[in-house]
Amino acid sequence: MPIEKLRILVVDDDPHVAEMLRQILPESDFELTCAEDGQTGLQAVMARRPDVILLDLMMPKLDGFGVIERLRADAELRNIPVIVISAKELTAQESKTLRESVAFVMQKQGFDGDLLTEEINSVVKR
Repeated sequence: MPIEKLRILVVDDDPHVAEMLRQILPESDFELTCAEDGQTGLQAVMARRPDVILLDLMMPKLDGFGVIERLRADAELRNIPVIVISAKELTAQESKTLRESVAFVMQKQGFDGDLLTEEINSVVKR
């Protein structure tokens, strides 16, 4: 019986990030879907609920904070784990908001693929 792959939705307006994540996360374990902005990301969540969302904060149309707000306001979607991967320098208030509403925050600078894989597996088990 084949092992069920984890469905990962990458919401980031930078195609290089999606490509990098494709290379880091083994295809044998993860099925990646990508959305280039927050609105498209929310549509993708509705179309096929992911196990984990990897979310950028700075995007056109609807930013990451807006995506998190809408997910958390929806009883069906609020429990989907969100891992933020962003280059944004966070204010103290933004950090506090994220700590309360997402599973993990990673900076794009000094990105660590092994750490991300561990975090994804960890949030899915919770």
